[in-house]
Amino acid sequence: LSSDALGQVSKQAGVSENDAAEILKDVLPVLLKGMQGQASNKSTQQGFLQALADHSKQDTSNVSKFLGNVDTEDGGKIVKHLLGAEEDRGRQHRSS
Repeated sequence: LSSDALGQVSKQAGVSENDAAEILKDVLPVLLKGMQGQASNKSTQQGFLQALADHSKQDTSNVSKFLGNVDTEDGGKIVKHLLGAEEDRGRQHRSS
């Protein structure tokens, strides 16, 4: 990421740029693995591809500006799906 983009991430997260860089270094591989899992699982593949299509219309040519307009609520839902939180919650509910 450019220093402007990293600055935007750190500002939104309320952490220093160094902390933001460390967090991204740790989190990005996990998110990419989650994306791979969504794309390779027949039961989640269609929804994942639709979500990508829905978000592909967003202008990312200026990463700093793009990050300043991120819908964090929607982003949170995406992260939960990528990390499997929705499935874990469903399993807990069914076993109660």
